[in-house]
Amino acid sequence: MRVLALTHSLGTNGAALCLCRLLVAIKATGGAADVLYSGNEPLAAYLQDSGVGVVDDANTANYDVAVVNTLIDHQRVAQLAPALPVVFWVHEGASSRDNGLAYASQWLQAFALSSRVVFNTPWQVDTVFKSFLGLVDPHRISCVDPAATISAAFREQRYHHANKRNVVSVGSVYPRKRPADLVSATLYLSDASAHCTLVGNTDHLQANGDAMLQALDAHPHLFTLAGTVTDAHKLDLMRAADVFCSASEDETFGIAPLEAACLGLPVALSDLPCYAGIWKHGVNALLSPVGAIDVLAWNLKALMQDTGLADRLARAGYATAQRFTHERFLRGMSSVLVDAIEDRLPLFTAP
Repeated sequence: MRVLALTHSLGTNGAALCLCRLLVAIKATGGAADVLYSGNEPLAAYLQDSGVGVVDDANTANYDVAVVNTLIDHQRVAQLAPALPVVFWVHEGASSRDNGLAYASQWLQAFALSSRVVFNTPWQVDTVFKSFLGLVDPHRISCVDPAATISAAFREQRYHHANKRNVVSVGSVYPRKRPADLVSATLYLSDASAHCTLVGNTDHLQANGDAMLQALDAHPHLFTLAGTVTDAHKLDLMRAADVFCSASEDETFGIAPLEAACLGLPVALSDLPCYAGIWKHGVNALLSPVGAIDVLAWNLKALMQDTGLADRLARAGYATAQRFTHERFLRGMSSVLVDAIEDRLPLFTAP
């Protein structure tokens, strides 16, 4: 199999990591893989070190199938569809859809021209992008969870945590992730001596509002901004924590909670539709409505102070995380790629 991938980003984000792990696996199993990309983001070097080509031009005649990664790259579908079967991989959720509706007609065309469309969860298909899929036969739509982005290091050993009341959150520190809610919830827990570490890109820190910035400045003993870190450093920071929390308002799957669960951390999450079938309140996690800071604080306090509850949820979360394997991801994506090659979409004029 000869795969040409196209992407605007090879930064350390979930969508780029998914693509890189796929391409490296294809190369490792005897296939050929190149990515059409111009830039110097970190994952470009990772691909090159793994034998995957990073090129600024490509002859489509040298490939069997193209992968267009993320909704942002939708225009690439129309460019490639006349020459290659295209797999359009959509990682985005509701916020990206709402912010990009100016491109609605182009999205319709991209979906219609794709031999296969891949999403992370059924929620994207059934709700978020439902109105854009009217020209796509159901058999051309697949859901493949992005479990390959869970680093192998997180699966090597389950760690025991000593209930020291350290909370960790992983994800870019910008408004969609609602870090301000977690900061406010941590302040509610001052009597519990909680400490919160925010791991992720802080380029958009100011966009989270003055109240959060003032809280961080006023209580440096309660908060650590770790910034963008390596996988090894992220692993160390999560090992040092006792509770994982994501207060995000929009996700399409959520890798970081599974990484935390692999390490034996109990997780506190926003109650998001993408978590259906994965995380259930009181069974393997504690969930709170988006923006309900008081409920979030209550859940965090429960996990810090009720050791029995924390241990029970951590064990159940660990079992949940083991369902999402690298091999499962590769089977799903390999099947999609083979289907796209063998059942290529006939060319037609899309709207």
